[in-house]
Amino acid sequence: MALVVDSSLVIASLAREQQRAFADQVLEESEPLVGPALLPFEVVNVLEIKVRRSLLDIDGRDLALKQFHALRIRLFDPPDRERLGRIAALASRFRLSGYDASYLELALDLRADLATLDGDLADAALASGLKALIESSRPKR
Repeated sequence: MALVVDSSLVIASLAREQQRAFADQVLEESEPLVGPALLPFEVVNVLEIKVRRSLLDIDGRDLALKQFHALRIRLFDPPDRERLGRIAALASRFRLSGYDASYLELALDLRADLATLDGDLADAALASGLKALIESSRPKR
């Protein structure tokens, strides 16, 4: 079964953040990994913000991008009008960003599990009947 991975999980692994061990385990033990077409853009954006804030140097960013490419995440095409409507409806229903709703919509469409470090996105996935892979130390809501 495919696993939809969001940018929070991918960045935790690439940028060696606090939840890296969990993120690494999910990324190493799951396949196929899938994501919406916007995933690489979100990854680049977060890494660039880290460079600007001096949390990561250029070499670190470039290494992270190389590692991202090596993950071999299957990216799905940009949404058509119908899919975009479903994304908008999910964003409204769960008060998610359009970005986060795109991960949820893809997981629903593929009947896939969703791996994220974003609590609101995980809650929306669970409320939608999906299995959400989240770090076990995450505070309960």
